[in-house]
Amino acid sequence: AAWATSVLRAGGKMAQSNSVSSVAVSALGAQGLLSELCLATLTYAEPDAELPTQVVVKFSPAELKTRLTMNIFGLSKAEYLMYRHFLPTLPKTITTPTLWGGDFNYTSNKVCMMLDKVDATFLDQTDAAKMPTVAHFEKIFECLAELHAHCWGQLEQPGLGWVEQVDGPVFALFPP
Repeated sequence: AAWATSVLRAGGKMAQSNSVSSVAVSALGAQGLLSELCLATLTYAEPDAELPTQVVVKFSPAELKTRLTMNIFGLSKAEYLMYRHFLPTLPKTITTPTLWGGDFNYTSNKVCMMLDKVDATFLDQTDAAKMPTVAHFEKIFECLAELHAHCWGQLEQPGLGWVEQVDGPVFALFPP
C-alpha cells in the first residue's frame, strides 16, 4: 500500500492527504508478451471517484532472452517514455490507458508502471461472438489515421530523441 501511495502521489494523481489503505494483487487473465503483468485492486483511506480501483502493474520481463531483446531495442524505455511524455499530448479523441505512475531505471533498463485496466474482450479469438467486427476495425483505422496526422514530422522534434529510428544503429544489426 505504501508503494502504491507513493506512486500515485509522485505522479500528481492523488492528494497528499489521501493514501492507499490496502492492495490486493492477483493474476491477470492475459499475460504480456514482453512483460510481467498483475492486477492490483486498490482501496483508499478516503474514497475518490477520480482514482482507479483496479490497475495493471507492468514489470520488465523475468525471462533473460526477452529482457535482452527488450534492452537491445530499448523497448521498455521507449514504452515508459511514451506513456509518460508522448501520450498526454495526443488529442482527447485518441484514448489510451492512463499511466498512474511508474519509473524506469536507466542503469538496469527495468521498468514498473501502474496503468489503467483495459477490458479487451474482443481479443478472445476462441469465441466467435467476441471477434472484432468491421466497425471495430473502422474505429481502429480512424484512430491510427488521427495518430499518424498528429505525429507527422514530430520524431525530429526535441524531446522525442528516445524514439529508436528504423534507419538507426540498432536496426542496422538486422539487415532485410
